[in-house]
Amino acid sequence: MKLTFKFLFFFISTLFLGYSCDTKHESQNEYILIHCTSDANSLNPHYSRGGFSNYLSMQIFQTLTGIDYYTEELVGVVADNRPQIEELDSNKLAIKYKIRKGAKFKNGRLINSEDILFSLKLSICPGINSKGSASFYEFIEEVQIDPKDPSFITFICSDNYFINEYVTGDFSILPFETYDLSLIHI
Repeated sequence: MKLTFKFLFFFISTLFLGYSCDTKHESQNEYILIHCTSDANSLNPHYSRGGFSNYLSMQIFQTLTGIDYYTEELVGVVADNRPQIEELDSNKLAIKYKIRKGAKFKNGRLINSEDILFSLKLSICPGINSKGSASFYEFIEEVQIDPKDPSFITFICSDNYFINEYVTGDFSILPFETYDLSLIHI
């Protein structure tokens, strides 16, 4: 009986040890599982109201810039880096972003300046109940897309606030073909 118990213990220990040393952990999975005790009220970043909905939107949709929580600095996400800021006069700024090469949507289409302009328009559209975010962008007077290089987009801002750099890069970039009814073929 004692010998059987020792053998069984040795066999089970060897079995556990063998499976715990498996080094194959390759995953081609593109899914992230998040468990939360409440439901999201929306997955659309312009309609989301709760903390969990905002968190999910930040995981699904990208912005031009984001905060690096280790260095506490603004870094490029879809943009290749922080924007270039030029003072036009005492009350105006030109905030210029360059879109990162290879930045694309899930469907494989490259992100361009038109997508960024469309997404900004969605954020300020009066017909969309967009969390009151339109007031965050009131300082933007004009948006210019560089005709020679459409990977550059410039926001002309009327006020020289310290958060302009952050706000101009902090809206969710959405693919326009998903929301533009003229591009939907039924």
